[in-house]
Amino acid sequence: EDGTYEIRAYGPEIRADMEWWRSPYAELAGILKEARDHVRDPARRLHLVSPVSVEISADRAEALSHFQITRTDPDGVSSIYVAGRYVDSLVKANGRWLYDCHRAVLDTRMLDSFTHLPL
Repeated sequence: EDGTYEIRAYGPEIRADMEWWRSPYAELAGILKEARDHVRDPARRLHLVSPVSVEISADRAEALSHFQITRTDPDGVSSIYVAGRYVDSLVKANGRWLYDCHRAVLDTRMLDSFTHLPL
């Protein structure tokens, strides 16, 4: 419940990392709870996640995964919506692994419409 969600990308034009979104857990939970009332995109999304590495030491872990989200519109036309990697920090609390920070680092920098939900 203390974790953070981030979306970041590297901007070659400015030669720097860009932070597009940063929300603490409570704020993100509220956004997700209200999403169905506000989402108008009729398309379906498919998340493909490929774990690359996990490093565990005692009660902390770091994980790296590649991901791609495919968006299929109501007519059945599919396209890659976004691609990148998840760089995650986790903590073990009361025997459970929890996100300390779930960070989406994007390769895609030009996003299509309807990009108001977490990836």
